[in-house]
Amino acid sequence: MRIVFFLTIILFFSGTAVSQKKEPNLTSDENFKFDSLSKILLNEINRFRQSKNIDSVHLSEMLQFAGELSAEQMSSIGNDKIDRKKTLKNLKKSGATKRGEEITMKASIGKGNNYFKTEEVAKVIYNRWENNPKTLPVLLNPKLTLAGISCALDEAGKKIYVSAVFGGYDITNGGVIYRKQLAVPFNTRSKKIKSPELRTCKTCEHWRNYDILQKGLYVMDGKIYLKYQNTRDLRRIIKKAKDGLAVDVVQRSQYIYADYNIVDNNLSNKGLMSKIIYRDKFFKKNILLTKDKKANRKLKSIEIEMGKFNNKITGSYEINLIVVQDGKICKTITRGYVESGDVESNTPVGLMPAINSKGLKPAFEPRSEGSIITMTIPFEKNKSEFKQQDIAPFIQALNEPDFVIDGLYIYAYASIEGDSATNAKLQYRRAESVAKVLQSFQKNKITPSIQTKDSWNLFMFENEDGKYADLVKLGKQKAIAKINSDNKLKEALEPLLAKERFARIVMDITYDLSGEKEKKFSTVAFNRAVKVDNKKQAHKVMEFIAKRVAEGRYPAGLFDSLKIDPIQKNVELLNNRQYYKYQQTGMIDEEDYSIFKKLIAIDPSNAVLQYNKVFCELKLDSNAGKIEHQVTVQQIIDGLYGKLDSNYVNGLNIEWQFKILETLDTLENSAVQVDACISRIKSFYKIKDASWQNGLKLAYVFSRAKDYNYSATVLEPYLKMPKVPENLLFMYISAASRVQEKYYSRTFAKALELAKEINPERYCKLFGAPLITFQVLENPEVKKVYQNACGN
Repeated sequence: MRIVFFLTIILFFSGTAVSQKKEPNLTSDENFKFDSLSKILLNEINRFRQSKNIDSVHLSEMLQFAGELSAEQMSSIGNDKIDRKKTLKNLKKSGATKRGEEITMKASIGKGNNYFKTEEVAKVIYNRWENNPKTLPVLLNPKLTLAGISCALDEAGKKIYVSAVFGGYDITNGGVIYRKQLAVPFNTRSKKIKSPELRTCKTCEHWRNYDILQKGLYVMDGKIYLKYQNTRDLRRIIKKAKDGLAVDVVQRSQYIYADYNIVDNNLSNKGLMSKIIYRDKFFKKNILLTKDKKANRKLKSIEIEMGKFNNKITGSYEINLIVVQDGKICKTITRGYVESGDVESNTPVGLMPAINSKGLKPAFEPRSEGSIITMTIPFEKNKSEFKQQDIAPFIQALNEPDFVIDGLYIYAYASIEGDSATNAKLQYRRAESVAKVLQSFQKNKITPSIQTKDSWNLFMFENEDGKYADLVKLGKQKAIAKINSDNKLKEALEPLLAKERFARIVMDITYDLSGEKEKKFSTVAFNRAVKVDNKKQAHKVMEFIAKRVAEGRYPAGLFDSLKIDPIQKNVELLNNRQYYKYQQTGMIDEEDYSIFKKLIAIDPSNAVLQYNKVFCELKLDSNAGKIEHQVTVQQIIDGLYGKLDSNYVNGLNIEWQFKILETLDTLENSAVQVDACISRIKSFYKIKDASWQNGLKLAYVFSRAKDYNYSATVLEPYLKMPKVPENLLFMYISAASRVQEKYYSRTFAKALELAKEINPERYCKLFGAPLITFQVLENPEVKKVYQNACGN
């Protein structure tokens, strides 16, 4: 090992010297600084990874040297195309395993005698990397936490070639030399199998039942068997002649040493790998087959012998399942488990207001303003005394908020018949009686102004062209004398004379807003705004009423007393009334749903009404499991994008997917619908904007759907919270432990360290059967914390 180390150091410094041979004299140039480019690129890569919530990369001298070799090779031939074979050779020369990944780029550093700024050259390079679908998976691979970035100039000194070589913890191979310490050493069966290709392995990426398949492995009588219940499903990943499966028996004793693991990181297998059983032999080896061909055609299950089990293995072990596609190892499935649980979603979604009244300025505020109101009280013939019950109906008919009378003016009219002096006295007594009644409604002292008048002008106006026109022509005095002298005429005129006995009352008032009286003022203010079609004012008043209801100062039932005709111009007010009622209760019932159905019938194209109707369906609907209904509702939701705030629509969409997934839990053969829901969620769900409750709920959903990578990714932002919920933390660990790219990360190591602090006993029980695979100890940071906390 020491020899290898010194050779690596010598090669590193000699490589560095070689790279600097071609460096022109740029020390006097103010723009391009050769030595700064690699540092800038590393910083920008880490900025990009951190924006995606992925661990930053640290410099590795071993990978730096591999990059030096690559950069020099590219500059000498003038080609920055990635050559995987050369990458592997350079990794080998640097002492690294073949687990590294390389991305490259060339860029111009100047034009003529002028050089570009270092930052500008760096920006060209990292922008291309970040936007290239071939290099992006490397930049965003959480497993790759180590890197070396090297540069070399061409002969002319105008173009620079950059190599960035990345690796994870398996980039070193210190444990391989201890292979013989094992009672049963690992084999090298995967050595001659070709490396996987993205194109080849893409076929098996969408198959979701690997964990079920792996759980079908068992040992009996010195043999390893695989049992699976759906042969037809299995043929989806074993369909080509060179597709097949193998097993790999990994011993716990390979992971018990503090400084190394006894594995060969240049191999695809970690333990004792069996021979690969390819398609044609695989299905023929089904031990459930019989001589009855008809029965075999109906056979749905498969059970085959995968290989021998070495009985010298006496300690703990795990059996990995190796998936081969077109002769290449594409997947290794380790044992794992899924945290079960449920959590209420916390999506900020509810009924949506048609107009946000909070944005309407100035806000409505009840004010004790002055006003003038009038009313007319008829007098019965010869009656001069009035009581509260006589006057109250006339005040109520004004439909005014409660008020205080500051000034009172009474104009008492008498009909023209009878003695004028007597009439005047009668009018005055009537006026005084009315004033007394009005005073009884008030605490403050009222000093009325009373005037008495006869009704000749009214009589003349009413009759100058009618039946009694001749009386009008006689003039006032003669007409009155004639009426008084003729009882039959007086009786005939009584219906007309009765209309002329009344008091016109003018009140100078101030609205009374004390105590409960403010409520009536607000209600009247709203109804008047609606009546005169002042929508802006009506919305502001309703917002104020909602505020008072929330404060407990107005009853919630007040909303129902607001008068709004169900016509199109009022749909926004009608919508907001339901919105405010929902804000108070947080409840949706069938009546709400019925109201929104009626409102949509009035205004079918209103996006807010469509949104609110779907929200009601979401809360009430029991048809979410029906495909036809799902399609209809989904079309409505999709149609709301671009019409409403996307945060509202996304919230509604995620809750609808949750609703569907809940119903699918109880249905058989629902995989296609589950996949559709998951794809939709991924298309619009914004992890950064979500709550931890929704993240956890999604993680449960995605883990049940066997998408452990996304399940872990959803939870990663919440691991930075000051106080991480225990169920969220262990859910992340269970999902991330199923994905090598995740459990190699520093985030995974930090999560386990936090788990140790929150619940040490539960933490120590995690490693090994029946929970997470002990192979996560390949992450040295995980292993260090585990051994310090739990021992061996």
